[in-house]
Amino acid sequence: MRTEELPIENRLRERGMPHFVPRGTALVCGLLLVTGCQSITPPTELDPDLGARIDTLLHESVGESAAPGIAVMVIRDGVVVFAEGYGLADLETGRPITRTTPFRLASVTKQFTCMAILRLAENGRLSLDDAVSDYVPSLERFGRGVTIRHLMQHTSGLPEYYAELERLEYKLPSADDDPLLTAIDASKLFESWGEPLFKPGERYAYSNPGYEQLALIIETASGQTFGEYLRDSILEPAVMRTAVVRDRPEVVIPERAVGYARSREGGYRELDDHPGNWIVGAGGLYASLDDFYFWDRALSEYTLVSEEMQAQATQPVTLNDGKVSNYGFGWGIDEYEGRPRYSHGGSWVGFRTHIARYPADRVTIVVLSNLGATNTGRVARDVAELVFADA
Repeated sequence: MRTEELPIENRLRERGMPHFVPRGTALVCGLLLVTGCQSITPPTELDPDLGARIDTLLHESVGESAAPGIAVMVIRDGVVVFAEGYGLADLETGRPITRTTPFRLASVTKQFTCMAILRLAENGRLSLDDAVSDYVPSLERFGRGVTIRHLMQHTSGLPEYYAELERLEYKLPSADDDPLLTAIDASKLFESWGEPLFKPGERYAYSNPGYEQLALIIETASGQTFGEYLRDSILEPAVMRTAVVRDRPEVVIPERAVGYARSREGGYRELDDHPGNWIVGAGGLYASLDDFYFWDRALSEYTLVSEEMQAQATQPVTLNDGKVSNYGFGWGIDEYEGRPRYSHGGSWVGFRTHIARYPADRVTIVVLSNLGATNTGRVARDVAELVFADA
């Protein structure tokens, strides 16, 4: 059963080849403020040739139209050149996926968590080299050598507690009066459980618990909940109007996508609710394609932090032995056919997500899916191949 009531829209989307507007006729100069609802439309100039090629690719990827699907956006030179949804956001109501459908971002949330830390650092509320135990007392056993920077770079050596949570069937003693399993409850495990996997900075090991401790650090440093701080200091300044942290089951997100998995019988089963949904920091954020246009713009224009501060997010890490880890602060750092690329994927319950930015080419590709089996990273690469085919 779902933990919320979603708006009902009893219609199936009539799918076919999108009607692409000829180049130039759909250009929105600046931001269009719609009186009353105060929504904002990203500047859009659809590329019909690119759109037709991507559309063919995505129809093959999604298959049937009455199924969970995918949403894809391509931003080039600060303008949306492709944005389309395929399939259904909610099988129960037949509501289609559109560019304004919010999806659970899973680990793509991590770059937002890091931006929140960078903003607090720039405002003097913390330092990236502060000991994490100064903010999260349950981490005192691991010593003062573990810093906020280590958590952001996945080089802290904190043990992975998810196997332990599953062993306990997600029924930890609550650290407060809240019956939900939250980051503070999971963090309490560290008071008596687990040993460091390695010395801080010794190597890279992807760590969801590390990012959940970052959420607690944000709460301590800001005096707000993680969701409140992201809303006030990241999402609203970036004009991400439908983005929200779903840190409570009663948080209703209008028109959001519902997550699904393939069933053994050949159809689809809802895979949306999970006891770990409320442990935020490593995940928990919802956003739409249009939200990602404004996120990309905020990054390009250094709206949230200075260029110098933001540049740290996409710098490789030199480990203790001099080797390099190609993970910054919530971004993987590599190249695609010689083009610098910053990217990250996400996977949780019935959602798969991916964002890839090509800064030298001023191209960003976003892929969001509400079917857990979708390889969004591969779709993003296939779309990139089409985008750069004529370059």
